[in-house]
Amino acid sequence: MPRYTLNLQIDSQSLSMLYAAGQRITLGQPANNGTPNLAWIVFNPLQSNTVNWEDQYGLYASTSTLMPGANLVMMSAVPPPAQDASVYTFQPSMFFGPPTRGGVPSGTYGIQNSAQSFQPLAFGLTQAVEVNGAAMPSRPTSATAMLSNMMSTFTPSPTIYVWLQSVYGSSTFIGNLNAPSTRVNFGGGVTSQTLRYDPGRGVFVPSSSLQAENAATPHVEVSEPAFY
Repeated sequence: MPRYTLNLQIDSQSLSMLYAAGQRITLGQPANNGTPNLAWIVFNPLQSNTVNWEDQYGLYASTSTLMPGANLVMMSAVPPPAQDASVYTFQPSMFFGPPTRGGVPSGTYGIQNSAQSFQPLAFGLTQAVEVNGAAMPSRPTSATAMLSNMMSTFTPSPTIYVWLQSVYGSSTFIGNLNAPSTRVNFGGGVTSQTLRYDPGRGVFVPSSSLQAENAATPHVEVSEPAFY
């Protein structure tokens, strides 16, 4: 399975300003082919930051209400690697049963909510990560509210969003991503990306050494304005 690496570089002057403003590096993954709805991983910046993760996923269920600022506490989980092209049933006893092969395509995970609850539960994928040499446990990457007897499918993407903020911690529901952010595309043979912080724009951009290399096929896009 692919192992991805994201390198984020910050000059010393910018780092001092970020700390003074309480800004932290935040990573998110697309939700339902859109922008992230969760702050997946949040950490304090260093001059040189390295994030590693593998292309394998788990599943989770949570009773947390999906409103901005809510921290998702997992009450039940299937640790990575979950079996794709399969459906996992969340049982009335409030835990995941074994996977049932079929019903969803390869690379997709299905969850059937069979819990007898009048309130919607939150479900989604999880992924483990290593930040600056420290392994972090598998955390939710996105969240979808499901009522009893509903089924949803989850198709992960190797794309990562990176931005700065001071409000949310890891595993926090944000709703819509409104902050300036950088979309970093992995996959298709791309397993490593290096970005540097641009204080004039307040976002991470490709390092100067990679701009020419990636000019023909841009793997990084900055929101407002887009970077090519």
